[in-house]
Amino acid sequence: MELQSLLASLSAQGVQISLDGDSLLIEAPKESITPELRDSLIEHKGELLRLLRQSNEIANSTSLPSIKSDLTRRCEPFPLTDAQHAFWVGRSGVLELGEVANHGYYEIDCQQLALARLNASLNQLINRHDMLRAIVLPDGRQQVLQEVPVYEIQLFDLRGQTQDVVETHLATVRERLSHQVIPVDRFPLFEFCATHLSESCTRLHVSYDLQIFDAWSLFRLFDEWFQLYQQPDLQLPPLEITFRDYVLAEQTIKKTALYERSKAYWLNRLDQLPPAPDLPLAKQPKELKQHRCKRYDGHLDKGHWQQLQQRAAEVGLTASGVLLTAFAEVVSQWSKVPQFTLNLALFNRLPLHPQVNDLLGDFSSISLLQVDQTAKTSFIERAEQLQQQLWQDLDHRYMSAVEDMRELGRQRGLPPSAMPIVFTSTLGFSGLGQ
Repeated sequence: MELQSLLASLSAQGVQISLDGDSLLIEAPKESITPELRDSLIEHKGELLRLLRQSNEIANSTSLPSIKSDLTRRCEPFPLTDAQHAFWVGRSGVLELGEVANHGYYEIDCQQLALARLNASLNQLINRHDMLRAIVLPDGRQQVLQEVPVYEIQLFDLRGQTQDVVETHLATVRERLSHQVIPVDRFPLFEFCATHLSESCTRLHVSYDLQIFDAWSLFRLFDEWFQLYQQPDLQLPPLEITFRDYVLAEQTIKKTALYERSKAYWLNRLDQLPPAPDLPLAKQPKELKQHRCKRYDGHLDKGHWQQLQQRAAEVGLTASGVLLTAFAEVVSQWSKVPQFTLNLALFNRLPLHPQVNDLLGDFSSISLLQVDQTAKTSFIERAEQLQQQLWQDLDHRYMSAVEDMRELGRQRGLPPSAMPIVFTSTLGFSGLGQ
């Protein structure tokens, strides 16, 4: 078993290793250390010791900044993150296929919904979370509004109406909200409304702009919203920091050795990165006058998904790694060249404070991943290689891919949207918002 596969296998089974002088200290769930795994630990003991010592040296010589809470200045303007700035530019008309928001839309059927209570709990969250009151200023900074109007969920009552009337109404709402581009310079950057379909069923329409928060934030929002709806008197733990505090702390990382190491890594790799997949086009983007995004979906049933996860764990792969490899396989079938670069959307909440995961905000970042499908190897071998490359890249995530693409633009004369094929995984978020 190669070292990288061994580390992946240990992680998948919840095994933790640490230094104890010249020995390895192993903490593991009962019966997780199989004879094969024990033999591999013995075989790679020297490599593991060197790796752990190196990690300790890096941790001692470089560290992430801590967040300085500054609640008195929470409503003063502050910079957009690199990802937020990319989204802000993308929704403008300066790029081909622009004028579209990073946006989502859901419809949720609720039984016996108490709309007034739902509305009250939503306003509690708007008061609690700064980024639900955030806007983007014309100069490209963002700002949290001190006070905003009480939000009212608009209600459409279609109880007793014919099926044709109901379907026409739902189609009209879906058409209006599913591709919204909400002006970012005014509150709110979301829209919630509801339709009474019957005495017992209400459909909730949820439109939200990811300019101000990421997918994790959305799950967090629904989790707290459900708690407050169920228990209106519940007192959630007060937030000691704000997203503004986090962004300002994150910017200081550029003064650390961690950032310099990441910068050196990526500047050294830029020359090696192939271009985006060369995919066949039915029409050139500049020829499109009106464009709409369309979602296609498919799924595995629970049994097949569990089998896939088990098989992945057996060979030291994560479920996201398997899906990423499958995505790359499909792209390679259409790309004119087998070597290309994918754009990975990451949920990069750095551990700068114990409450970082409790905040709403756009903590997303992107990373460029080199894919090479020229070798005639097995799917598992390709997945292992891709996962290893991704982990290596993530060790140097302190320089964002937005900066990488700006540098690529300078070197190759490429537009800002030079790597438009994006892979995103939210596996592991299912425990929130249920």
